[in-house]
Amino acid sequence: MYFDLAYLFGNVPLILTESTASTRPMQATQDQTSAQVVADLLAAIPDLPLSYSGADKGRVTKGAAQALLAKTYMMQHKYTEASALFTQIIASNQYSLVPSYLDNFTDTNENNSESVFEVQYSAAVAEVGQGQDNSASSEGYDRPNFFGPPGVTYADVQPRQWLLTAYKDSTTALAPGSTTKHMIDPRRDISLFSAISTDQNVYGMTFTARGYNPSQIYWRKYQNDRTRANEVFNSGINYRIIRYADVLLMQAEAQNELGNPSAALPLINQVRNRVGLASLTGTFTQAEMRAQIRTERALELCGEGTRWYDIVRWGLLNDQAGINDLKSRDDDFGNFQLGKSALLPIPQNDIDIDPNIKQNPGW
Repeated sequence: MYFDLAYLFGNVPLILTESTASTRPMQATQDQTSAQVVADLLAAIPDLPLSYSGADKGRVTKGAAQALLAKTYMMQHKYTEASALFTQIIASNQYSLVPSYLDNFTDTNENNSESVFEVQYSAAVAEVGQGQDNSASSEGYDRPNFFGPPGVTYADVQPRQWLLTAYKDSTTALAPGSTTKHMIDPRRDISLFSAISTDQNVYGMTFTARGYNPSQIYWRKYQNDRTRANEVFNSGINYRIIRYADVLLMQAEAQNELGNPSAALPLINQVRNRVGLASLTGTFTQAEMRAQIRTERALELCGEGTRWYDIVRWGLLNDQAGINDLKSRDDDFGNFQLGKSALLPIPQNDIDIDPNIKQNPGW
C-alpha cells in the first residue's frame, strides 16, 4: 500500500505504530515512504516461504516480496540492487511463463507458475452475499464491470489507438510493393476488443452487431466475456499484481540501464517467444534497447496497472519533452501540468482531520 501511496500521492502520513483516534503521524516525503517500503520488505523476506498450498495460496511469498522490493529499487533507479533480486527470483525455479498468455487473465489455471503475487477473488454465491461493491458483501472483483465495453459494463476506461496499432509485429519488414501484412501479435485480441478483430465476439455478439463505433477500442483483459453475457460486481478472476513476465522485462531493463543491452535480449525473447513471436536478433545500443523494452512492456502488460509506474520511472513526467512524447499517443496528456499533475491531490477530508497535512503543489 505504501508503495502505491508514495508514487501516487507523494507526501503521505507514515504510520509506523498502532494508531488511535488521536494519532497524527508525520507526513513523510516520497523518498522516506519508499525507504520504509524497502525496510519492511527486507525485514519480511528472510521469514517468508517460497510457496504456499491449499487455502494459503495468495499469501505473500518470498518471491513476491523480493519482486516488490526489486520494483521499488527500480523506481529509485538502484538497478544493481534490483537486478540482484531479479536474479534470485529467476534462479529460485519457482516461476515460469505459462504456455497460454490467456491463462493469466481468466479464472482457469489461477495461481499458476507465472503468478508471483496474486489477489484471490471468488464469485461463489455463498461468499459473495449481495454481490455488490460494499465492504460487507462481496469477495468478487469489481474491475470487469468498469473496464469493458458499453452495454455490458460501465465502460469507464478505454485503451488508446496507439496500443492497438502497436500490436503489429514491427520486426517483420515489408518488401516494397508487397501486400504481405505484418504479423499480428496474438496478445492483441486477448487484451482488447476492436472492430479489426473479425472473428472476435463481444459477450456473444460481434463488434458490429453491438452497434459500436468501429474506431473505438475496449478492454478485454480480465473480462468475463467467455463465460458471461454481461458483467456484475462479483467477478471471480484473480488479479495478478506481479507476473513472472514483468520480472523478466524489469530484469531486462535493469541490465540495459547497467550498460548490458545484450543481456536484456534473451529475457525479452522469452516473453516474445511465449506468444509465438520471433526472437529479436542483432546488436542494440542502450538507447535502442531502452525503446524496445518500453514497447515490449506495453504489449505484454497493458491494462495491468504497471504503466503509470513505468512512465514515472522513465522520467517522462519530469519535463515538457516527456509530456509531449506521451501526448503524441494520448491527447489527455495535453491537460498535464508540470509540477502538479504527477501527483494526485491529497483528499480534503484528510487535511480537515489533520491540518498539519499539507496539500500537494498546485492542487
